[in-house]
Amino acid sequence: MIPSDVKQLFPRVYVEKNELSTIALANKMNEIIAAVKADITGLGNLHDALRCPAWLLEELGYYLHAGLENLDTEAVKRRKIATAIKGHKNGGTWQGSVKLIVDSIVGGDSNILSFVGFDDFIVCGKGNEPASYYWAGVGGKSAALPYGIYIYGKGIERGIKGVVSIDVDSSTLTAEEVEDLKAQLVNSIPSYEIIVLGYMSAGKFVVYANGVIK
Repeated sequence: MIPSDVKQLFPRVYVEKNELSTIALANKMNEIIAAVKADITGLGNLHDALRCPAWLLEELGYYLHAGLENLDTEAVKRRKIATAIKGHKNGGTWQGSVKLIVDSIVGGDSNILSFVGFDDFIVCGKGNEPASYYWAGVGGKSAALPYGIYIYGKGIERGIKGVVSIDVDSSTLTAEEVEDLKAQLVNSIPSYEIIVLGYMSAGKFVVYANGVIK
């Protein structure tokens, strides 16, 4: 058993002289031994993402397939590790995966936006209507199109099936931060969905310039 003060192991003649060099050596050795003890004790918390030693997070994240990134802060790494196993089961869900990622990076309280109070309709023909039939263009300039109603847009509007708009609860993200957020989310999003990242301003949803994940 190593004593709390390694100086107790020194020859008595050195201890009694109590020279500065002896004190300095003892203090340095105590510091090293304390660090080793802390590392050993930390191994007992390896299973606990909140108490696991910081120097082991990368290794633990690798074995749990937690998806750690070089730019992740320690807090983000711990969150990813804590939800790694659960995340494999809940990957792609809002509460169990995507919202946790967005909020841990942005630091807000994100929400999925949706239309409430009316239905969305898409009106079309069979595709074999006579050439004399026409489309009615809504929101565009074209005319004399095949029979039906064509709704002009960018394809990322809310209400379109497969398009999910997320209010990240922040209007100050830089282009680099948005790209980082997209990179973190891409593995949690089904390939058949389009995710639109933005924020609410004066009652309107503002899409980040590079905030679309397809």
